Amino acid sequence: IESMEELFAVEARPTNQAPRYLPLETTPVRLEGSDVRGRGRVFGILANISDTGACIIANANVPKDASVLVSLRIPPRDIELDMRARVVWCLERVEPIKEIAGYLTGLRFDEAADDAILDLLQSGVFRPNS
Repeated sequence: IESMEELFAVEARPTNQAPRYLPLETTPVRLEGSDVRGRGRVFGILANISDTGACIIANANVPKDASVLVSLRIPPRDIELDMRARVVWCLERVEPIKEIAGYLTGLRFDEAADDAILDLLQSGVFRPNS
């Protein structure tokens, strides 16, 4: 996949996509699991989140369909959350002018995380992406 347009053509998105929320502060994320072993430590920051999934900017390419444990930490609020997810897409992103490089990684949370995600979205550390 070489462009965002190609990515969205390959990954069919539901027309009723869940609303996205943006973090009000930097939110570190760590990914663990057998599908990411051998890639070193996989970590990044949360770009956005919804009640069904999230987008993170990661330091490594994670294979599509990888099953991962997602760990979110928001130290000032004393929030720690671990949940299972599946990688639905991963795309290298480079912004040479801004000197930013990383992998935009789309995650879909397991349904078991529903209550924890709703609590997190209502915790006051996110704002709706309007």
